Amino acid sequence: MTVVDGWKTVLTPDHLLTADPDTPPDLLRYDVITEEPEVGRLSMRGRAGAGRVTSFSQADVNEGRLEFVHSSGSGSGSFVIQVVSNR
Repeated sequence: MTVVDGWKTVLTPDHLLTADPDTPPDLLRYDVITEEPEVGRLSMRGRAGAGRVTSFSQADVNEGRLEFVHSSGSGSGSFVIQVVSNR
């Protein structure tokens, strides 16, 4: 995805989707296993000052709570995540 310098973009299931017929979205957890990208960070909408996002659920993505906040600078930002079931 492309995010303009200084702007935010909400991550949707079009960007990130994991489905398991035996596990509801709130129990599918993503863990961020790398440091934040140099040009931005993940944030939860409506949680001011919550700090760095290190895990979130598919329900967070489905409900539009997860966003990427682009900080100043240019270049690509990436992060590595793993999916686990909280069942």
